[in-house]
Amino acid sequence: MQQLADQVANKQKDRLQEARNRKLMYDEETRQCRVQQAQLQLDRILEKREREAMDEEDRRAQSRGAIETRLHKKRVREKRNLRMMKEDVVTMERQDWEVEGTQLEKLLWSSQEIAALRHMVVDYPMFLRVNVEVLLEFAEKLKGPPPLNLDYEAVAANLSIEYTLTEEMVPAKKRKLRKFFYHEFYEEDPIMERIYRRRKSPPSTGPGSTNQLTRDRWKRVAAHFLGRSWGSEASRKGFALMHNGQYEEACRCLLEAVHSMQYTRFEDRSVTCSHQDVPPALLRQLGRCLLKQYEVSSEWGYLSKSLFFFQQASTHLVFLSNPSFLQEIAYALEMNGDYRHAAEILGGIISCFPRYGRLMEVIFRAGIVMFSLKMFRQSREYVLHTTDAAPFGWESFDIVFLAARIMELEGKSSRSLCAVAYDDAYRKTYRGNLHYVHRTWQEWIKAPETWREVGDRYFEQREYVLAKDAYLVMRKRQTHKPSELTSKRQAVMAALRRQQTQQDIAAVSRLDDSDWMRLSCTFAMLNDRSTAVTAMSNWLITGGGYRARVTERFLHWPLVRWKLLTGMSTPTKILQWLEDQRIAKAQAEAQSRLEREARRQEILRQRRERSYFGMQAWESTEEEKQELDEQAVQNCTSILSEEAGLKNCSAEEDSEIVVTGVDQKSPRSED
Repeated sequence: MQQLADQVANKQKDRLQEARNRKLMYDEETRQCRVQQAQLQLDRILEKREREAMDEEDRRAQSRGAIETRLHKKRVREKRNLRMMKEDVVTMERQDWEVEGTQLEKLLWSSQEIAALRHMVVDYPMFLRVNVEVLLEFAEKLKGPPPLNLDYEAVAANLSIEYTLTEEMVPAKKRKLRKFFYHEFYEEDPIMERIYRRRKSPPSTGPGSTNQLTRDRWKRVAAHFLGRSWGSEASRKGFALMHNGQYEEACRCLLEAVHSMQYTRFEDRSVTCSHQDVPPALLRQLGRCLLKQYEVSSEWGYLSKSLFFFQQASTHLVFLSNPSFLQEIAYALEMNGDYRHAAEILGGIISCFPRYGRLMEVIFRAGIVMFSLKMFRQSREYVLHTTDAAPFGWESFDIVFLAARIMELEGKSSRSLCAVAYDDAYRKTYRGNLHYVHRTWQEWIKAPETWREVGDRYFEQREYVLAKDAYLVMRKRQTHKPSELTSKRQAVMAALRRQQTQQDIAAVSRLDDSDWMRLSCTFAMLNDRSTAVTAMSNWLITGGGYRARVTERFLHWPLVRWKLLTGMSTPTKILQWLEDQRIAKAQAEAQSRLEREARRQEILRQRRERSYFGMQAWESTEEEKQELDEQAVQNCTSILSEEAGLKNCSAEEDSEIVVTGVDQKSPRSED
């Protein structure tokens, strides 16, 4: 029993031990599972943290890259902005130099010379800069780069009377307004406040709307209620300015009046703004004003605008039957170089309006257009038709000389008439003692100064085609090229004679200093750029460059202009140059007086020598005469004595001759 009890107890112990072991194993498994779960959770947390850290690092790297990219872009933008600011500063400085040079250019050169200089596109900005540089060299008191404080308005106001003014009569220069800061008077700067204040968006309705339909609607409303009164004021102002010769301001006012009268019609909303609603008389007046401004400024933009508005005015039938309007269009086309259409319009006026009051002027212009087209026979007929009734501004000499030149270009068929016409022009030009300059009309037309003078007359009348022809003939005469009236044999003989006598005068010595400038201006006004640039380059080369030419123009300025322009006295360099010129002139006059006195003394010496030799010759002739007289007296006395002896023996000799038939004292009897 005890064993059974021990066995039961042992079994109980074994079960308890087994249970305890199972409990320990379970607890160990549970602990291990918890440890594994905790480790797994920890690994997950660490992985999450690591992933988050990696993500954060990636985000930080991306943000760093974005920041660096943004900073790089900002640096590049700042560098670009700085470079653009520097370029803007340089550009603004260059523009200031060019604007100042353009203002000075109008005082240095004429409008035609400016047009010729502008054809040199590459060098023209340098020309404008040189104008200011030379001015600063003379006016040393002017400080700093442009813009300079120069009073161009005062010079323009006194341009016509500056040669009669003195420096004491020049009014004082207007004081420049003082620049002040608004914080001196206000707590806040209203200008900066207005700049920084947010600008309101433009209204979508109303008069200030940006919508085109709204703007057209308000234009129609204004035209309906105000009529043409809002444009008539500008047109009246434009007419008044044009009458006073202020063509640029007149063009601006008339153009404003034309633009204000353009509005869309009520009945057709699809029609855009056009010139159909503008009065044709206003369009014509605007075209005339633009043409006048082109004649003043020689800028091709005004001529093209003038042709445009003439074309818009020609759409109205009322002007197509107006010969004066057609004549204006023909003149604008001729200025533009469209000679064929100008000739067609002028021919239409001649054929359709035979009673037109200015028909002679139309015929003469047709002759010039035909000359431009090289239709010399028709040109001769038109020009000769107006010989007795010269157009306004033309003298009879100009027409006769033009007719002679046309006949010369026409060929051999009109050579005899050409000689008669040149002779007539020569007689009309040279009267009295001036005939001693050129003895005959042949010498007159061979002289380069003749063609230079004729070309200048044509150029002043804006006949650039005729001026070009005259200047080219002048260049031919300067290089000893024969005229069209000279045969080949005569030309060869003249060349040989020049070579033998060594009288070939160099072309430079007979070339006027401004001949190349004349040619360049003429070709520039005819829009022949290549030839104008070539002539201008030759003119600059012969004068030592553009700076030397500008310096020469500044030196020849009236002294009053310096006071008007700068408000200061005449520069010392100008006064020194004038003093040097006066001294050089006095020395030249003294030298010329000495040379004249030397020539006079030489002439007197030659006269004394001639008179001495003449006296000797006279004395010798007198002695010879006396000897001859004495010999003649002796001969006479001997003859008288012989006659007396012969009378005494005449009776005896006669008797002897009768007897013997021979004179005994005769030489034959002695022989």
